[in-house]
Amino acid sequence: MRLEQILSKPLKHAKITVFIFLLLVAVCAMPLKHLRMNNNLEVWFSKDNPAYSDYLKRNELFGTDYNLVIAYKNSDLFTIQGITENIQLLQFLNNLPSVKRATGLASLPVIFSNGIVLPPLNETKTFTEEHLLKIKQNVMTNKLYLHQVISEDGQKTAIVVQPINEDINTYRELAAQVDELLNSKDFSSLNNHLSGALYILIEFDKTSTQESVAFMILCMVVIFLLCILYFKRIRIAIIPFIIFFATMIVTYSVFTKTNNALSMVSSIMPIIIMIIVTALNMHILQHLQSSGDRSLHGLTKALVGVIKPCFLASITTAVALFAFCSSSIGVLRVLGIFTALGIIIAFIFSSLLSPALYVLLSKNVPINFGWAWHQSNLLKHIFNHKSKIIFLSLIFIIFSILGLLQLTPETDQIRQFKKSHQIRVTADTLQAWFKGIQPVDYIISSTNNEALQINQLNTFLEEFEDKILSSNKVEKLISPLTINRLANDLTTAFTPWMRDVIFSMASAENKNNIYSIFADSMRYARMHIWSQWMTNQEMISLADSLMEWGKFADIKNRYKLSVTGSSFIYTELNRIVFENQVTSVLFCFVIIFIIFIIFTRSLVYAIMAMIPNIFPVCFTLGLMGWFSIPLDVVTVVIAAVTLGISVDDTIHFMHGCGRNYTFNSMKRSIEINGSAIISTSLFISVGFIILVLSRFIPLIYFGLFVSLNALFALIFDLTLLPILLNYQYYRQRGK
Repeated sequence: MRLEQILSKPLKHAKITVFIFLLLVAVCAMPLKHLRMNNNLEVWFSKDNPAYSDYLKRNELFGTDYNLVIAYKNSDLFTIQGITENIQLLQFLNNLPSVKRATGLASLPVIFSNGIVLPPLNETKTFTEEHLLKIKQNVMTNKLYLHQVISEDGQKTAIVVQPINEDINTYRELAAQVDELLNSKDFSSLNNHLSGALYILIEFDKTSTQESVAFMILCMVVIFLLCILYFKRIRIAIIPFIIFFATMIVTYSVFTKTNNALSMVSSIMPIIIMIIVTALNMHILQHLQSSGDRSLHGLTKALVGVIKPCFLASITTAVALFAFCSSSIGVLRVLGIFTALGIIIAFIFSSLLSPALYVLLSKNVPINFGWAWHQSNLLKHIFNHKSKIIFLSLIFIIFSILGLLQLTPETDQIRQFKKSHQIRVTADTLQAWFKGIQPVDYIISSTNNEALQINQLNTFLEEFEDKILSSNKVEKLISPLTINRLANDLTTAFTPWMRDVIFSMASAENKNNIYSIFADSMRYARMHIWSQWMTNQEMISLADSLMEWGKFADIKNRYKLSVTGSSFIYTELNRIVFENQVTSVLFCFVIIFIIFIIFTRSLVYAIMAMIPNIFPVCFTLGLMGWFSIPLDVVTVVIAAVTLGISVDDTIHFMHGCGRNYTFNSMKRSIEINGSAIISTSLFISVGFIILVLSRFIPLIYFGLFVSLNALFALIFDLTLLPILLNYQYYRQRGK
């Protein structure tokens, strides 16, 4: 069946077409109730990733480090009233259904220097102020407690709450239950701060959900207002939004059916698809309206004339996003696959449903859509200044390359929030209170899979523990050597049992342990290090130093060594992000270049078409490098998205020339397509700039630079592209 016959069907049977599509959308809407948000580590890493495997093994041995930390200040902490409040809070927390265990000041055993171990205060029936004063003196000198559960001034304390399961739903329930408890009348006056890996994850989830909905609505409102101004009738302006909703419902239906969850990264998917849908419909509807012939033949002819460039534009954008299908970062893979799918669905809906809606809604609509940009004399000015344009383009690319060389990856969790965000404020507060809030684990096991020999292990640790503490960012650590020294101090001829007691308190098998330092019957040990909050580059540097010092000290190769933890695992994203940037851009470039070769039927013209699209991408990334804006899991998408979107204008301009790149043919193409090209670029820029209102810094940068790239791409397409095409056209003809 010919293309004309396929495209004429929805025009001829508009009502039936709309009914069929609405029925399809209604069926696809049913699974959407299962749509969910998940920013847990499992959606970021594949299980065959070595760093993630080490982290899962660490959790299996020592328990999850996805805990919620409640820190609060009380100047009367070691009074009867202060301790009673701590006991009550621990009791309430331990009674919550989502809590496995809450550990705090009043739940820890009191260890005196003479070897006496008293039960925790929450198990003590009565205590006096004098008794509490002695306990305070003991706690303040105990390395296991100082800067962990109690601050140096004795006025701040922390409670660590462990979830009953390692499941995102349990995490949400726990966070909600703790929040409700702290806002109850019993504890509403508590000067508390929430932190911990679990709380950061939940805040990511909450903020992602809120912003995903808020930005989609805000973007829709802004784009709808622009569409009204462009199409001059509300009933025509609403067509792109019908297509958008239909596209998103079908896309999210497939998304949900394949057991995927939304994340901070995939929350930008609706905005990308909305802008692509709007751009497609602007070209299609303008061609239908400007044909001036409302007969079936006239509308079909106009539709056939615009479908090819729209198809190529959709394919190039979809390919750009699909480049992430091979990413080892789960959320990028999901974003790439389903945004590409959404763009293809948007093209199908725009090609078939939009014309049908146009037929039903376009009565008494003004003949001309769009805005008058006075582009008729544009080409003349361009050719009069082509030397200056080429010179400026070369300056731009040199500037861009120098900036690209300065790009670095950075996927630090905390710094993804604005400085004013509660997460950042709390991190700074707790750093001042407890000296070191970012945990890193150094896992040690025997190469022969036997139980570790404590004396040998201590000799090994003595070789480089001082080096670790000398690091600028490291504040404190607890290791097997710490436990051994404490046991030696407390074990005397009168208290021979203390060694076993202390080591039991540090065993992962003991449910009442203070710290899990040993696991699997002493086959594994860990050094628990606390540092100031570091960038991922600083964390990588520390990890490299740990491995280097450890291997140097392990002269006889007795031990297997690894660095892990929820904070450290995100540094693995640094390596993957940089790899993804290179592979995704190369993939995009190659596939789009092949599409241009097919489109132009010429290798040289394909190169000419790629140049004005590569320049703005390089310039955008160069700006990021010059302003020290790092690549992260969101900004890594910028290059692929901008390359995919920017080629759309190139395709529409070149298609309007009909492979005849003379001055007159290019002028005619600008007169026909110029309004839509300029308007779609403006729509893209406005649509993405809305993201600068985000509370996530990566989303702010993503919105800003994609928006800038749309404007840069427009400038290069309307200035440099005509000069290159015209030069090659006459060069081929020997003129």
